[in-house]
Amino acid sequence: MEGSWWDYRAWAFAADMNADGAVTITDVWLWFKWLYFMPGDVVIAWIGPSSLGRFLEITTSSFGDTGSGVTSLILWMFAWGGVITVQEQFRDGRQQ
Repeated sequence: MEGSWWDYRAWAFAADMNADGAVTITDVWLWFKWLYFMPGDVVIAWIGPSSLGRFLEITTSSFGDTGSGVTSLILWMFAWGGVITVQEQFRDGRQQ
């Protein structure tokens, strides 16, 4: 494989995600997909070039696919749980 796995995904946000020269409603959906799949794609870029990635048959086309989506869902759920836990800790701390 040539180049880094980190080169196969657009990591920087762009308002005009589909590069058609205008920001439209289509770009809003692409913003959501870009953000949602980011955690799973980070895992793919990290594991993909390793022997584990080869064993799991992860390729550069795995960015944004089902495996990335499931991984992202799990990571977003952990993040949301962390936010709720921190919020509860702050709320409980003020009541005492």
